[in-house]
Amino acid sequence: MKRWRRILSIVAIAVAAVALTAPSAAAGDDVSLDSTDRLPTGGKVFFDADSRRGESLTVCDLSGARDGHYARGRLSWEDRLARTQRFTRFDTEGGGCKVSYKNIPEGTRVFVQICLINRANHRCEYVNSRMTTA
Repeated sequence: MKRWRRILSIVAIAVAAVALTAPSAAAGDDVSLDSTDRLPTGGKVFFDADSRRGESLTVCDLSGARDGHYARGRLSWEDRLARTQRFTRFDTEGGGCKVSYKNIPEGTRVFVQICLINRANHRCEYVNSRMTTA
């Protein structure tokens, strides 16, 4: 009987040690980027890899329509079949932020980009970008 208790105690300690040292699910990396225009910054993008509703992309046009631009945030990544996926969000109203959600597989490398779209010629200007992980 003592032998079984000793064996069970050793097993319980081993299981507890494994459970306490096992890595938790890897959370992705959050990113915050400003557009590269002169200060004050005209646009900002936030990528939240740990949102409860999937990854979130928040795009903010901080200067409104007065600068002739609107903000565009974009996520790009490759799916498991090596096809490029893109998710784009605009804030054309200015003075606030727009939030959208997208489910991207955990551990996927994601390219996050902010730029200001010129309202006259629709070109992407003042670009800033960074790679991160979902």
